[in-house]
Order: sequence, then structure tokens, then C-alpha cells
Amino acid sequence: KLDTPGMLGDNKYLIVWLDFTGQNAEAVNFRKACFGLMVAGSNSPYRTDDKDTPTPFYYLADGSTTWQEMSHGGDGCFGADQSSSISGKKGYFAFPIENMLQGSIALTGTSIISGVYMYYTYAYGTQKCSKFYIDDVRLVEDYTTFTK
Repeated sequence: KLDTPGMLGDNKYLIVWLDFTGQNAEAVNFRKACFGLMVAGSNSPYRTDDKDTPTPFYYLADGSTTWQEMSHGGDGCFGADQSSSISGKKGYFAFPIENMLQGSIALTGTSIISGVYMYYTYAYGTQKCSKFYIDDVRLVEDYTTFTK
């Protein structure tokens, strides 16, 4: 939940820094996962899971200057079951807001964003209590030019 909800405006991407390197020897992986946005006055998120089609998202590894394109699976999620494993990845991820739907309804520039949504299920039962880290969550107009 955001401390101060605000209008989406010209922002086109949700940027999130994530660390899935895990603890001990096992990196964190998801069977499936998705990100989305919450809108003021609504109890349901706008999320890529409602897109139900392969859509791109982008990954910038820590220390790298090159974004890598990845893809949500046919169910709108990323993860091991969708051939877009995040196991061992650490860095920025960029999710196009245009692919975040509530049913078939898209966000608009006048949508008042009140929070960020994340759904996930671990890939393996052994990861049940595994930790991963989320930091530097923001909305940006262009993921390739944002300032770290």
C-alpha cells in the first residue's frame, strides 16, 4: 500500500528491484508469479495474470547495463512453469502497465494508484520459508532511462 496514492499519469512501467538469490545453497524460484497495481476504491488488482497471454517484461541484472527481455507465459505469469524462471536473479525488473488488467479493463492515466500487488507460489515445497527481497518500487515512463 502506498503512503500517498497518486495518479498514474504518463507512467508506463512498474519497476521493482528484486533479489531471488536466496539463502544457503538454494536460490528462490516460483512456480508462477505476477505483479500488478491496486487502484483507489477497488478491491481487485490490475495484474498481468488477467492478460492470459504471453507478454514481455524486462530484467536488468545487478552490475549490468543491458536489459534482457523475458516473457510471461500464456497465463500472464512468470516462473518455472512458464519457462521464465527467476531463480538466482538479482536486479531490476520492469513490468509494462498496459498488460495489467482487471478482468478485461485496462488502467488509464487518470487511475489513482494506491498500491502494488504481487502474487506468487514457490516452485518447490522446500522453499516454503525461503526469503526474497523487494526494494525500490516505483512507476516510471521509460524503464530504459530511469535513474537508479
